[in-house]
Amino acid sequence: MGNHICRFYIKDYGLDSVHKIAFVAPPFKGALAMITALIKGQGLFKNIKKKLREIVRTFPRAIELLPRYESAAVFNSNDQVDFYNKDHWQHGITTKINSPNEYQRKLAKKVISNLKECAKNVNDLDTWMDGLSDAERKRMIVIVRDEFETDQAIRVDETDGMNTADLRGAVKSDHGDGVVPHASSCCYHDKLLTLAIEDSLRYDDDSHAFFMTEERVQDLVGWFFEEGPFDYHIPGNSIRRVKDMVKVLDETTKLYHHKIVKE
Repeated sequence: MGNHICRFYIKDYGLDSVHKIAFVAPPFKGALAMITALIKGQGLFKNIKKKLREIVRTFPRAIELLPRYESAAVFNSNDQVDFYNKDHWQHGITTKINSPNEYQRKLAKKVISNLKECAKNVNDLDTWMDGLSDAERKRMIVIVRDEFETDQAIRVDETDGMNTADLRGAVKSDHGDGVVPHASSCCYHDKLLTLAIEDSLRYDDDSHAFFMTEERVQDLVGWFFEEGPFDYHIPGNSIRRVKDMVKVLDETTKLYHHKIVKE
């Protein structure tokens, strides 16, 4: 949640009291992993998965990490899925507001309330850079991990009225860090210096959860916070600047995903 907290602070208070910012593996526009957590839960055991699934649905800050990038999810009709619209969710999650079971009613009511609150928050957050000067934007960098297989997009079957998300049929590509796709982490590549760390035999290579332990990440952050010119180049050229992002059609599923173009 670090990137959300930091951006809300900038939106409310600006950068007057901030020296520099390094965003590392930031899910600026969420990730499909949060859909999995809300629908299936996490953990090895059934009861634990069920309990964690219910807990996550009550956390507004977790719900703010629902995927919002273009083409993250589409219906069979190819219309975009809006995960902040309660009517776009799987039937069993929101309709239990009419359940005879009090606990299920309260949980469904909480989910719907959170979706409404979080929709307003993330829409407000989209304006976080409004008013920042070019000089202020140069005091921020984004560091992402590249070349890990990552869920990019899913299809949701609305024809049965159940809005069933095909989590197993997600389009995957190596444009991400194993959890966060570049469509989310690199969405500000045209406004902020965004650096992609590639696979390399010379370094330990860690995906999303352990990315901060990566030696190159630690070096980049340290170099960036130093005074004077910032040079991110290292032997082997395994740190590259993201200069563009393009949509790619997966011919098998007919789903779009995004890949980054590096200099």
